[in-house]
Amino acid sequence: MVGTARDLNRFFAALASGRLLKPAELAAMRTTVPVPQDSGHPQRTRAGLGLFFTPLSCGGGYLGHGGSGFGYAIRAAATADGRRTITVSAQPLRGPGDRGPSGGRTARPDRPRPVPHQLNTHSAPR
Repeated sequence: MVGTARDLNRFFAALASGRLLKPAELAAMRTTVPVPQDSGHPQRTRAGLGLFFTPLSCGGGYLGHGGSGFGYAIRAAATADGRRTITVSAQPLRGPGDRGPSGGRTARPDRPRPVPHQLNTHSAPR
């Protein structure tokens, strides 16, 4: 899937609000089982079919999924009704001795270098 943080927010809003799938299909995705505590997910997170449900300390919870590839880590989440969404996309900075995707050295540590990508967050339109 290629897209922007805004695209992913729109997708999650449509999915969570029931505009993409038949009710039975969405219900199957939302049917969850506990995630092991040592999985790296927040406590009490539950896994469904392609969706995770994570409860919030203030009540309720959020549906989400994440992944990584091509040097990025991406996490997307939506409230259960799809009214609020957030996508975070980050590219870790490489250290001075790390090799870049083409095998070349990264910038020298004694010279400033630009941050390649900033944290991207967008709210989905209502």
